[in-house]
Amino acid sequence: MNSLVRGAVGGACVGGGIAIGAYSGGWFLLVAVIVSAVGIGLVVSDFVRSAIAVSEGDPVPVQVDLIDRTTTLVGNSPTLVAGEARPPGDTPFRFQASANLSANQLAEVVRTGRGVLPAEAVGTPGAEPVTEHGGVRRHVPAALAAAAAMWATMLLPPGDFWDLSEVSVTPPAVLSVAGPDERPLWQWYDDAVAHVSAEAPELLDSILDITVNESYVEVWVYLGGDRARVFEGRADGWEASDAQTPQRARDTFTLAELQDFSARDVLSRTAAMLPPDKREPNRMEISRDTEDIFGITYPLRVETWFGDGSEYWMDALPDGTVAPWWPADDFAVALEQVDAALTARGVPAEAPRLDSITLGRDGTGDRRSGSFEVEFARDGIIYRTGAGAGEFTAPDDAGSDATLPGFRFADIDPGMLTRVRDDAMTRYRIDPVDRVMATTSIGSWNGFDSDRGEEFVIEVDYTQAHGGTAYYTLDGQYLSG
Repeated sequence: MNSLVRGAVGGACVGGGIAIGAYSGGWFLLVAVIVSAVGIGLVVSDFVRSAIAVSEGDPVPVQVDLIDRTTTLVGNSPTLVAGEARPPGDTPFRFQASANLSANQLAEVVRTGRGVLPAEAVGTPGAEPVTEHGGVRRHVPAALAAAAAMWATMLLPPGDFWDLSEVSVTPPAVLSVAGPDERPLWQWYDDAVAHVSAEAPELLDSILDITVNESYVEVWVYLGGDRARVFEGRADGWEASDAQTPQRARDTFTLAELQDFSARDVLSRTAAMLPPDKREPNRMEISRDTEDIFGITYPLRVETWFGDGSEYWMDALPDGTVAPWWPADDFAVALEQVDAALTARGVPAEAPRLDSITLGRDGTGDRRSGSFEVEFARDGIIYRTGAGAGEFTAPDDAGSDATLPGFRFADIDPGMLTRVRDDAMTRYRIDPVDRVMATTSIGSWNGFDSDRGEEFVIEVDYTQAHGGTAYYTLDGQYLSG
């Protein structure tokens, strides 16, 4: 290899090794040492080279610097020859030897300073190699090339070019595989159903509870009396044990009731409704509820928990129906939930049968979750129902007799509610971050301790944000506060 090329490649290796060691650290220091050592070897090999003897009788091109004869008779005495031998395919080396030269050989060397001598004239086969240390001037170009390549390799690329730690230590995302205890919740559920179906098919009609956590799953099945069997699955396998339970046969359900249930689908659709930072599920439980839902006694309920601290509790049904979630400051979506509840109960939007509507925040989760409560007249009785975000509407709660004509749901405008809330925020200097702290109600003025009689008004209560309570007409006119 040409000395300039050898020097440049060696310098680049040294520079690369230094840069890798400086930017990557850790076990990459070993890589840096290896790369630098290769570079140093390339550079030094150009300055200090070993010459080996060639085979006897082979012609060797030489450049002669010194000839000394002790006699004028050619062939009668040896000739002292010194110079540089350049054997084909080998490293040039310095030599000094005494050899019997023919007249032609001697004449050629004397005339041009160059010639071809037999191998025995420049070195004895089997002799120790001759080590050459070239002159300083000869190696200056290679040394400069090595230095320039080293500094260019270190300085020209951007700093993070040589940081191999992120590229080499972190595998590509497409290759990452979750650990055995990091499977998604829906997979834990699927695994549990498959395991219990295989291990205890005779118990699939008496399931009490299926609880899926981030790193394990439990299936409780009823054995009779106060006894239950618990199947617990973890990353390292399954265990079964018997336990006492306060639940009875009325609390059981069958696996057939879950035949249309997809944990993966329900969790995915539920997460899509939530704020982006709260979409990671960490728990799911399937069991019978002690409350009624849509007239169903002891309905089978799917409860899911989302967020780092399980702030969001979300309900679903085995058929895949997911309870809605809405933000507390979105009046349009909140009124959609009120409308759905009234429609399910046969209350037309045009009928003056509403006694009150209250829109606020849910008591569970963080303060971004909305809630509603509505009171309506049916058969001369005021009933109340409502729900928090992520819950199904509660069973109707009967109250007092209906004595006054109510207001119409069709008269409630979500845009008007937004405008009066914003007006109240301005009046009480509420910080925008506390917008969701309002409780907004529509009801009779009598219900708000006023002397305006049966008039229906809007109340915006910001006392939870250190504000006050403002009252407006249904068309948005400020009354008091």
